Amino acid sequence: MRFLKSKFSHKFGENRKKKIKSIKNYIKENKQNLLINDEFISFSLSYARRKGFNSYVLDQKNNFPFSYTREDILLEKF
Repeated sequence: MRFLKSKFSHKFGENRKKKIKSIKNYIKENKQNLLINDEFISFSLSYARRKGFNSYVLDQKNNFPFSYTREDILLEKF
């Protein structure tokens, strides 16, 4: 969601802009999960830390496909 709402996203997807009536319709048509957002990610990281894990958000390299649309979570238990 954060990516879809960003200015970069609009530049990145100008060709698709004609096909997408609105972000809300795009999300509905593509069955995007509205529950996976920054708040959910923060909660997940906090929960993992309370359970004894180290937790991190990892950025994607710019040359990865869809690198601007995702981040990975790393959990470590020692």
